[in-house]
Amino acid sequence: MGGWLSAAFGSPRVRGGSRRRARRRLSLNQATVNGLELREAAQLCARHDIPGIGLWRDRVAEAGLDGAAALVRRAGLHVSSLCRGGFFRYKGESPVALFGAPA
Repeated sequence: MGGWLSAAFGSPRVRGGSRRRARRRLSLNQATVNGLELREAAQLCARHDIPGIGLWRDRVAEAGLDGAAALVRRAGLHVSSLCRGGFFRYKGESPVALFGAPA
């Protein structure tokens, strides 16, 4: 993880113990618990010793970047990925055109 994502969310907290070292790459994709707010998902990870979370942009936007970063830091998590959102489901309009790119 690098760049602005590292700057916003920080680096993973170093954890001790052989069981924790074996699980250091474990991450929960936020869509797995889509009914939970970011705060609840972060608490769930911390409670179950899951060191990483894969965030979704819409959920980060709901909490605000600074708020999301603070939640992740307080839970002692690292961000394993930042997903953009769902799949293109628009009929009759090019996905390229949706973002204003020339066709």
